[in-house]
Amino acid sequence: MKLLIATSFRPFGISKNNDLYQLMFLNSLKNFNCDLTICTTQFDDSGVENILRESGLHYIYNNITKNNLPIGKKYSNHQIFLSALQEFCKYENNYDFFIYSCADILLPSNLINELLKRKNIHGVNLIYPNTQFKNGKMLNYYTFIYGIDLIIFRIDKLKAKLFLEALSDWKQYDWGINEHFLLAIANFLNLPVSNLVRYMDVIKFENNFSDIKEDRTWQINAWNQNKIYLIDFLKRRNLSLLYAKGSYYYLLYKIFNFKDLNLRLLIIYIKVFLYYLPKAFLKLITGKIF
Repeated sequence: MKLLIATSFRPFGISKNNDLYQLMFLNSLKNFNCDLTICTTQFDDSGVENILRESGLHYIYNNITKNNLPIGKKYSNHQIFLSALQEFCKYENNYDFFIYSCADILLPSNLINELLKRKNIHGVNLIYPNTQFKNGKMLNYYTFIYGIDLIIFRIDKLKAKLFLEALSDWKQYDWGINEHFLLAIANFLNLPVSNLVRYMDVIKFENNFSDIKEDRTWQINAWNQNKIYLIDFLKRRNLSLLYAKGSYYYLLYKIFNFKDLNLRLLIIYIKVFLYYLPKAFLKLITGKIF
């Protein structure tokens, strides 16, 4: 079984915590008994290729200089997906899975066994929620988490080429909205979505954003601009605008399936749709802050 992992790394040598998280991510990949290739796209980020070389893992390294991005932008997930999909679609390659993964997570050691069971089924597999560590402490196990940091496509070259072609209608820079786009692509490709949280867990470490000069205001501004780009993509592809406008409530609705539920996920869904969603709706129609 062959896996292609599309990812990107923070620069090394700036934040000790972020360096540690990314090294732990690479070490978690070493537990996989399969043919694995990391396809990383960087944007003049220091130290990344040296770390990959030292890891002993098979990798493909692409660098796009920041001069090729709009002024003030640091990176683009559009370019990360584009580089990896071009690799996936090459005639001589025969990857089984196309994987989007953040580089600040620990991938579960039993992931390969679960993917083997699904090798003959085209679809999208993800793990939600993750188990998140913030400031060195684990958040409550039943917290409503934002973020899907591992999304796995089981597709053939035909669907991969459709995915690649769809990228021509999408822009994205800096932080946010990746999972919204990828789940819209699952819809576009008519792929069923499965949540593997019953079988495994993903550990997520929140980056030290102060070291890399990314504050909450920066994130919100990037997200709002990327939302505009996503809406344009959805209109071009005749997909629901709720992928952009429905917040995480719509994403959780789209990935809901009774067969995927465990106690943790059930409690989170109850919290989301019986508390957070009504609260957000009341805030929207009254303008009040609760």
